[in-house]
Amino acid sequence: ESISGALPPEPFGAERFSFADFYRFPESFMSSEEMLDWKSGLNEAGGRAGYAAELRAFMGLARDSVDHVFAALNRGGGGDAQVIVHEVREKAGRLGCRFLAARALDLELALRAGADTQVVYGRYASAVPDTLCAITAYLS
Repeated sequence: ESISGALPPEPFGAERFSFADFYRFPESFMSSEEMLDWKSGLNEAGGRAGYAAELRAFMGLARDSVDHVFAALNRGGGGDAQVIVHEVREKAGRLGCRFLAARALDLELALRAGADTQVVYGRYASAVPDTLCAITAYLS
């Protein structure tokens, strides 16, 4: 007797999907271009020199934001954390750091809703170094 006879039938339409349809690579496999859309950021900044200067300033803000948001959340300062994340989100979007801007938006919305922020904070905190690596690669 075959094993396949003992298995329940496949749900309707299951043959149309594969594992790859549901699997998403971790952010660490994303390319620099997916982390930093430098073309849109360059247009916003109005030139290479200005864009590079804004990116360098943003790197410090983004890097420090991870610790500042964590500290604010630990002391129950969701409003303080929201202000920090909002600033990072706006600047990230303007500079073409779309992935970080999306993670910041997720965290900002969770903070605004008073929801549990543990998972979205983790995603935000892991997006920051990936974005900083992409910025560093662009600047070098």
